[in-house]
Amino acid sequence: KIWFYNTGKDRYSWGFYNWRMETKGRLEWHFRWRTGNHYGEYPGGEWHCPFTKTDALSTPAPAKYPGAHVFKSDYLDIADGITDYAYLYTLEQCIAKAKNNTAKASAVAEAKKFLNDLRSAMPIFPKVKGLEGAASGALLGQGISGEASKNTEIWRSKVAEYILAFDK
Repeated sequence: KIWFYNTGKDRYSWGFYNWRMETKGRLEWHFRWRTGNHYGEYPGGEWHCPFTKTDALSTPAPAKYPGAHVFKSDYLDIADGITDYAYLYTLEQCIAKAKNNTAKASAVAEAKKFLNDLRSAMPIFPKVKGLEGAASGALLGQGISGEASKNTEIWRSKVAEYILAFDK
C-alpha cells in the first residue's frame, strides 16, 4: 500500500496524482512546528513576518486569540487537491453503481475511457520541485511540476460533466 509523505503542498499531488497512483494515504510534515522561544521576537511572535525565522502551514494566531491558528494560502491548494480526489472518487462510485444498468451503458463506457485516458496522461514519475540535485534534499516538499499539474481545473470540470451524465 502506497502512502505519500512530503510530496508537496500543491493541488496536483494532493488530488489527481494521489488518485493516479492509487495511494492509501497522504501526509505532509509539518503543518506547524515550534523551535525555541519565538514569543517576544520582533514583532512579538508574529509568524507571518519576514524578519522572524518561524514559518509553517499553520501558525499560531496573534496573542489576542490564544490557541487559534492562522492558515496560509497553501491550505487552499491542498483543499482543492482533496476536492479533486473527491470528484474522481465520486465518478468511480457512479461507474460502479451503474455498471449493470443497460440504460447507462454508454455513460459508463465513456467515463471509463476518460479515466483511463486521464491516468495515462499523468506520468508515474513526475518532476518534483526541489529535487534538482543531491544538495536539494532540504527543498523537498515543494510539490510536483510538469504539464500534467497544469490541467487540474480542466480535469475537474470534465470529471464533473461525467458525474452529471449519470443523473440523466
